[in-house]
Amino acid sequence: MSEKTDLRILKTRLLLKRGLLDLLHYKHYELINITDIAAEAGVSRKTFYSHYGTKDALFEAIVYDMFSEIFGCFMYEKLEPGTQADRGLLRRDAVHFFELVNAYREDLMLLYGEDTAAMANRAAEAVIRDKMEAVHISADNGGERKMPASLMVCSIKSFFYTVINWWLEQETCTAENAAEYIERIMLRSTANIFRYQRGAAIKPDKE
Repeated sequence: MSEKTDLRILKTRLLLKRGLLDLLHYKHYELINITDIAAEAGVSRKTFYSHYGTKDALFEAIVYDMFSEIFGCFMYEKLEPGTQADRGLLRRDAVHFFELVNAYREDLMLLYGEDTAAMANRAAEAVIRDKMEAVHISADNGGERKMPASLMVCSIKSFFYTVINWWLEQETCTAENAAEYIERIMLRSTANIFRYQRGAAIKPDKE
């Protein structure tokens, strides 16, 4: 496939995704049909079906691509045992994460409407499963005491959803401030938070 053809495909898919998002501004998802989307995107129904089999497939592609970019800020190979986390890199990635969520703020609100939230959640879970499981879950599942991947996906999803929802409600907090908070949370073990970690008491972070 030529580069020109690739660009044409990408452009058409972008038009279709934007078309559905624009329609969601004034029309409930269940009332939108393929003809509406094609007309909004300026393409034919035949063109729509050459890229997406159903309206739901298009919706899921929008969510998948968006969260792949957002979650991608933290998708790296695992550190070797005993290696110290790069706090500077973590802070920069966290700032980028919040900037991306802010950039997609309006689209996220549309995708998580009352009639689409469940489908959006499933598509976002697929991102975590596909993008994070191989590096951050499967590698930890060796031996007899295997950790259920579904539990790990649920834990990661819950953390990021909570952070995203919190950030979308902020009006004065900057991405840099939010990144500092998330850095401190990510570097503080759950065992320590719930006082199950033995040893000397850890002094609270200086404000």
